Amino acid sequence: MKTELSRIEQDLEQGKMDYVKIVRELNIELYKQHKEVNSYFEYRTTGYAHLILFDKLLLWSTETDYREFDEDKNDYEPLVPFIKKQFNQIADKMQKLRF
Repeated sequence: MKTELSRIEQDLEQGKMDYVKIVRELNIELYKQHKEVNSYFEYRTTGYAHLILFDKLLLWSTETDYREFDEDKNDYEPLVPFIKKQFNQIADKMQKLRF
């Protein structure tokens, strides 16, 4: 049985970008795993660029897409795992920063 995130990833691979759906499912997964409701993923657009943020921290933008490019597939790495990786890197860094 496919999860909603795996369906989104499949859509992304087929060129169907639905950022609102991606953010919605990331927030659902965040709530299910951590019961988090005060901080959340969000989608914004400048009308030109698309952005995905977590608690106002930029995780990904169409203008600064740092995903790895796979020469064999002639495509970028999947977006959802990349966003999760960026989130985890920021969370790890924040845990180390203490006063």
